[in-house]
Amino acid sequence: MRSIEEYLERLEFNNGVLMSAGLGSDSKGGDYTLREMPAIKQTWLERVRDWVSDLTGRADPAFVYEVDERDETGFRILGDLRAQGIVHVATALTQSTDHILNFFKMLRLELGFYIGLPESP
Repeated sequence: MRSIEEYLERLEFNNGVLMSAGLGSDSKGGDYTLREMPAIKQTWLERVRDWVSDLTGRADPAFVYEVDERDETGFRILGDLRAQGIVHVATALTQSTDHILNFFKMLRLELGFYIGLPESP
């Protein structure tokens, strides 16, 4: 149960979403694949350096894309991209949940059958 709780916590995507995509037809995105976020282990010096660069606004712009807080269209588009990356995981999770629920329903049915049998002489 602990490992299930850890997976569910990771599926909340509190640390963001990392995904890859390819160029599909009509120069649109396609082949969205959700990737596992790398475990970030930083030394205290790297954490201080990141903190200072955040304060001074000197973060590396090559790895950061910021959407202005008033840009509703930008947020909508990023939300759509995020949803396309997560849809496969959500579908697999839904199917897994259905399988587990069906397993417990059948287990309840079979246990009810065995409990309902009279004792043999």
